[in-house]
Amino acid sequence: MKNILEKIIRPIKNINSKYENFVTNSKLKYICQFLPKNIFLLIFFIVLLSIFIPKLLTNEVISLNTSIIHETYKLEKEKPVSTNLDVSENNIKKADYLMTEIIEFTDYKNKYNIKMYENDNIIYEKNFSIKGKETVNKKKFNIKKIKFNSKNKYKLELTPIDVDNVEVLVDSSNKNLKVYFINNSPFKKIVIGASIIFLILFLFINYLINNEKIKSENKFAILMLTYIVPLMIFIPPFQVPDGIYHFYQSYHLGTYKFDQKIGKYLNERKENIPTNLECLNYGSIQELNNVPNKKNIKSCFKDTHKYKQHIAPALLNSGNTLYYLPAALIIRIVLIFTANPIIIFYMGRIVNFIICFLLLLKAIKVTPKYKNLFIVIGFIPLCIQQMISYSYDGLLNACALLSVAYFIKFYTSKEKIEKKDKLIYLFTAFVLLYLKRVYFVLVPLLFLIPSKKYKKGMKEKLLFIGGTIVLSAIFVYGTTALFSIGKVELPTNPTHVSDIDSARQIQFLMKHPMQLPKVAYHTLKFCLRNYMKEMIGVLGWLNHILPSSVIQSFYIAFILLVLASKSIFKKLKEKIYVLLLVCMSAGAIFLAMYTGWTTVGAYYAIGIQGRYFIPLLLPTLMCFMPKKEILKIKDNTVYTYLNMMLLVLTVFIMISYY
Repeated sequence: MKNILEKIIRPIKNINSKYENFVTNSKLKYICQFLPKNIFLLIFFIVLLSIFIPKLLTNEVISLNTSIIHETYKLEKEKPVSTNLDVSENNIKKADYLMTEIIEFTDYKNKYNIKMYENDNIIYEKNFSIKGKETVNKKKFNIKKIKFNSKNKYKLELTPIDVDNVEVLVDSSNKNLKVYFINNSPFKKIVIGASIIFLILFLFINYLINNEKIKSENKFAILMLTYIVPLMIFIPPFQVPDGIYHFYQSYHLGTYKFDQKIGKYLNERKENIPTNLECLNYGSIQELNNVPNKKNIKSCFKDTHKYKQHIAPALLNSGNTLYYLPAALIIRIVLIFTANPIIIFYMGRIVNFIICFLLLLKAIKVTPKYKNLFIVIGFIPLCIQQMISYSYDGLLNACALLSVAYFIKFYTSKEKIEKKDKLIYLFTAFVLLYLKRVYFVLVPLLFLIPSKKYKKGMKEKLLFIGGTIVLSAIFVYGTTALFSIGKVELPTNPTHVSDIDSARQIQFLMKHPMQLPKVAYHTLKFCLRNYMKEMIGVLGWLNHILPSSVIQSFYIAFILLVLASKSIFKKLKEKIYVLLLVCMSAGAIFLAMYTGWTTVGAYYAIGIQGRYFIPLLLPTLMCFMPKKEILKIKDNTVYTYLNMMLLVLTVFIMISYY
């Protein structure tokens, strides 16, 4: 196997060496200093430019606040599904395209017909089939030549001519076909200008990297601050799953009155908020499509000095209240000076980012091995999104990496384990158990550390591992009890229980234990590809997907960095042990979602998202590292790649939201 890899790698190295020599000795060397020194990264950069330049020039947005509360409807041959079109708004009259979503579950070449009626007359008709290979296909129709008149009635009708296993999205309220009007973004010129500025920044940072103008330990921080700080501003509020709930939980805790019982207060949903705070939810998350509107955004900058009573969208879970304290504290301080919604929201977001950034920076400094792998995982687009949100997933990912960094240090260091390192590791264990119990299985990695690394040998080793488990449990359940004082349990929603019931699901599994492997198999068969995409580049509310080439490049980077790393494990059984721990954690995630989020007896688990596997990524990759390095990758190559990915992410975010 090693010889085969060497035969593949050798010609690749030769090609890159010739390119580097050409760059060094040619008349273009001054220009090339601003470009990737690796020829394959340069080619990839050109490919990315060819993908994103057309997207920039044709930056489009949905021009109507269309409801996203929908359901699927199965198409039957020659049975049309239709919707009435409201063209009363001016931006609809100027729309360039009309779009609908068709869900195909087969490779059969389905055929469709679409008609648009003005009153009773057909003004647009087209026969078409779907060429894409995706399950969900967004089909656009050019309607630039149609002149809408608000006095007339318009109807769109989709008729399946010859179909097999196809569904479309329909409005849940009236079963009408879901359609979207699309036109140019009002932020198009701003996005193009900002993209040019970031391209110049990319070239400048590349120049610094190529000429060793930045110290190695500062490259991570410079990349992080150059791109992530602007992204903190560009990504609108509540653009991560459950983001709106995390914010209101922080706000609710930040306005706590100390004369009340904490559990009772957290149980209440009523609170006073600035009258215009809801403008942060400018696209009515989970209700309407996000539509960038300059007036709505400007309204968020006003301090009305007025408050109103508000019912929070969700109750605060006393099991993770402690996480919200930093953001809650800063919100409480901000409210003393201003009720400006933008300042309130972004100050909390900044605090969460600083905490995650410092923990990630600590992990990179602590680990004696695999620094580049830590950095690439830290710069996964989804990790960045979580890091600059109110979600606790950012803290969870950072603490998982810090935990593994200390494990590597304990395992490889020739020195004895120090008390301060034990305390920091204990903190990461607290966080893992406190936020998501399923990741606490990473703690048993400590059993792999030789007893001689402890000053008092085996006795101290067992005491440290046992103490970590016991103290973490006391901390978690103690704080949960503290924040539950005075809490009143509310009745469960009976509709929810009839569809999804954990007790009944567990009873079902106990009666049919052999069903569990089948469910696991079907879940992986249908969803594994989606998990891999989601873990890297499915952003927002799972509705903004990075190009496949970008997502795939991260997996290529992981493979190359694994081949460029020497395993710290001396025995195969150690790798098997780590892999078993990872599988246990993944299995716990699967079981939790199957029992808690899936209808009783379903043949696959729902609710599992790719982000749940990020904390397990590094331990998994460590299990596949060779005994000796198969190839060498320069640090500058890694930083150049990340510089490219961050540029891509920044431009992608601006195009997606504006």
